[in-house]
Amino acid sequence: MTNEINREPLRIVGLKRGIYVLKIDGEMIGTFNNDELTDGVNLAILDTPMSKQAKEVYDLTVAHCDVHYFRWRTVEVPLAKYGLSASGPAMNAADSLEKELMLKRSSIAQPKSHKFVLVPIS
Repeated sequence: MTNEINREPLRIVGLKRGIYVLKIDGEMIGTFNNDELTDGVNLAILDTPMSKQAKEVYDLTVAHCDVHYFRWRTVEVPLAKYGLSASGPAMNAADSLEKELMLKRSSIAQPKSHKFVLVPIS
């Protein structure tokens, strides 16, 4: 399923026969032979700086949903009938937190450039 919906292909042709280390931003990602690199490697299934960025965006999305759900299910709906004066400020605080989470997520989701290095080891 991952290969169907989550692809980040890296294909390098014309390499000499051998084994290569792939580094992204100075971080070792894996070792591959020339045939694997010619066929293409799906970076989406590897622990890369890009996957770490995507995980952080995901975590912020979950946090945003949790705050939104909390506001709605814990304050807005169940307490509406009581007319509590603190409900409004509580919902405003949750709204502010939600907006801040969305801004942070948007900032972290911005495309970043990366330095790829391929080092022959045999």
